[in-house]
Amino acid sequence: MGYIPRTRAPRISPRILPAALCLLLLSSTTLLLADAALSPSDYPPLGCTPSVNSPEVRKWLSELDLSRAPSIETNTGKPPECPTVVPEGICYWTCDDCSADDVVECPNRGVWGLTFDDGPTPATPELLRFLGEKK
Repeated sequence: MGYIPRTRAPRISPRILPAALCLLLLSSTTLLLADAALSPSDYPPLGCTPSVNSPEVRKWLSELDLSRAPSIETNTGKPPECPTVVPEGICYWTCDDCSADDVVECPNRGVWGLTFDDGPTPATPELLRFLGEKK
């Protein structure tokens, strides 16, 4: 991996592993996803906090010594520079937890979505041009 000077934005995207190499890497691991017994019923409903009363979680918690853990105030997650009033029609996710009205989730099963929160940086115009070409 080469050194990229801080004054220059990267001009190429990282290479994606060929499918054959991914299969080779996957087959060399000790656990294949296809062999794993995964069931959606083993997980809490989407958006819900999982229970901490399972035997596995209780055992793990009993092994922790929290007497030495610092007491740290929980942050709200809102940056201090959040405006108290956001103009009508402006979606400011960081401060308002709103979602844009264009695409929030993929419309169909098997459709994969990708978002870009890259800046703006010197590479932003090139990224926007590239995405515009790909529609």
